[in-house]
Amino acid sequence: MVEVAQTTADEVRDRWVSELTAEPGTTRERGDAGEHLIRQFLTKTTITVLQPDPRRTWIWSDLHLGDRAVIEAWDRPFRSVTHMNRVLLTEWRRRVRPGETIICLGDVAHANSWRDDSRLRLDVAGCPGARVLILGNHDIFVCTELVAAGFDRQHAAAVCDTDPILVLTHSPLRRVPPNTVNIHGHLHGGASPTKRHRNLSIERTGYQPVPLGEVLKDAALAFT
Repeated sequence: MVEVAQTTADEVRDRWVSELTAEPGTTRERGDAGEHLIRQFLTKTTITVLQPDPRRTWIWSDLHLGDRAVIEAWDRPFRSVTHMNRVLLTEWRRRVRPGETIICLGDVAHANSWRDDSRLRLDVAGCPGARVLILGNHDIFVCTELVAAGFDRQHAAAVCDTDPILVLTHSPLRRVPPNTVNIHGHLHGGASPTKRHRNLSIERTGYQPVPLGEVLKDAALAFT
């Protein structure tokens, strides 16, 4: 066990929310893109505390379903949008079981894809597992469509009541709350900023969701 958390997950969340809702620049340095995004989302939703079962929870980020540009921009190994969507949703169905939970750290699909392609909503809605979405910059304007696809739990960010405590965001934080590890996406194939960050964009996870238990084992290394 990792004996580093000196506060509870609820205390981490409450202190963080207090800092985020304070006047910008008073308690935090300016220029944190991750926190700027979260402040925008707090007008619509909350930062939650999750108590996930590491044996029954999966996590990944930045699927960008329906987004042709991301295939070329990040050299994804797919022939087309249709091929990418099929492979990613097949990996979801192959790994996640009914009754389990899957957490997506944002940017599920290109916004226009949700609006224009009811087939995509149906395909995602047919995948197993309870869905938790940490809103990404491509999600904020399509929250209704995401609910139709099964993402009825949407949050600006989350704090996981685990050992170690995890802070889940879409973009990496410039300053990670003490004694926690920031699990994020957004950087695609890029490296995480520090040893207390873990990038779970699908380019870094083999284009598949990963078990939370594995994420926790890796996160614990940040304190060794």
